[in-house]
Amino acid sequence: MATIAANSMVDSLGPTFVSRLVAELGVQPAEIVVAYQIARETVGTEDIWDLIENVDKKVGRELQWDLMDGIDHLVEATTRWFLLNKLGSDGNISSTIEVGQAGYKSLISSLTELGDQEYQQQQQERVQELIAQGVPEELALTHVFHRILINAPQIIAVAQSTGRTVQEIAVAFFQLSSALRLHWIEQQVDGLSVISRTERWALQAVREDLRESRRELVKLAIDESPDADVEPAVNTFLDKRAQSQQRIERFMHLLTIDGTGDITELALAVRQLRQLVDS
Repeated sequence: MATIAANSMVDSLGPTFVSRLVAELGVQPAEIVVAYQIARETVGTEDIWDLIENVDKKVGRELQWDLMDGIDHLVEATTRWFLLNKLGSDGNISSTIEVGQAGYKSLISSLTELGDQEYQQQQQERVQELIAQGVPEELALTHVFHRILINAPQIIAVAQSTGRTVQEIAVAFFQLSSALRLHWIEQQVDGLSVISRTERWALQAVREDLRESRRELVKLAIDESPDADVEPAVNTFLDKRAQSQQRIERFMHLLTIDGTGDITELALAVRQLRQLVDS
């Protein structure tokens, strides 16, 4: 099983993936293989890869590669999360996969319920565009809602720790992201070009710190209002920290005006969020 997972990892994420993570995170190759195996099973990549390969004659080569890049990015981000959080390192891989698969399926089923009407209309239009080009609906949904699915491990973890459903926590994640403009920060991070290896590591650290801050904020909001529905719980959490939220909004406004051409500004934005966690 480990050999199959290792070969699959090289095929999808490239021959340098393991060496890059070893250098960046100081982990062992065997740990990376375990984390990848869990991520692959959680996301259900085998079925998705089959769907992508089967659309070869229906869609253009460029779209097919775009679909493949999307799922590979999703698997890489999920692998990194399991690796950083040491899940599966105790040898209990099967139960970790079982929890992950159930949570991921629940999240997939709730994608069309997240966000306001305008957001859903925009996303559904993108989904229908892909379907019109010959992409199966399941694959189109995964591709369009890629940014939410990258947060699946964090959403599932908060659901487990708070006793809420995955769907409820997904709503809270989306609500908090909208209130604090976290989607915008993610777009800036993803759009930033880096050259050196250390710059790439720094940017990845900012990206993962942002995701971890959101996870902690959502968990805090639920823990502070354990008997409330998730949306009122998030509203109450933010209301209690109105001054901190206003400071973040002013900072985001300045970033919007001045631009984010460097890692420093984005790191400062995440630091503002960390202060909200600690307030």
